[in-house]
Amino acid sequence: MEPVNTLTAKPLLEYMLASEGMEAPALVFAKAWPIYCRFLAVPDQDGNVLGSYQAAIARENPEYAEVTVRLVRELTDGAAGVGDLTRSVFVQFIYEGPLLDVVDEECWSNDFPDLEAFRQAVEALPTFGLASVQACTDGSLVVEERDPDKGVA
Repeated sequence: MEPVNTLTAKPLLEYMLASEGMEAPALVFAKAWPIYCRFLAVPDQDGNVLGSYQAAIARENPEYAEVTVRLVRELTDGAAGVGDLTRSVFVQFIYEGPLLDVVDEECWSNDFPDLEAFRQAVEALPTFGLASVQACTDGSLVVEERDPDKGVA
């Protein structure tokens, strides 16, 4: 497979999800996780891979929580023709319900010796277990861009 870049990452992930019968907003975490792992295994133009698992819990209501889980791939390159550009391509799942006993969690692939170790660490997180068995209220594919000098666009 060709290396992925800032232009091809989103279409590739969309294709991979569609090949398994999914598209936003009807994405299912348990089916999307192995696809995300395969997506991470495709190196970028420089042979790099930077992925993360992020879970954030909003507790504005004392008896109700919103949990956002993101499976992120971050790429930086000049493929868009505007100099170096950083794009985060991620699958985002939102869960709403009674207050859950979980905390914010973040795990980055570059903190591990390989993608298998990253996968195992993520799968051991409490929010991963929650996301695997709960039905989400929204599953979407998102792209965020940032200029290295300006932050998130």
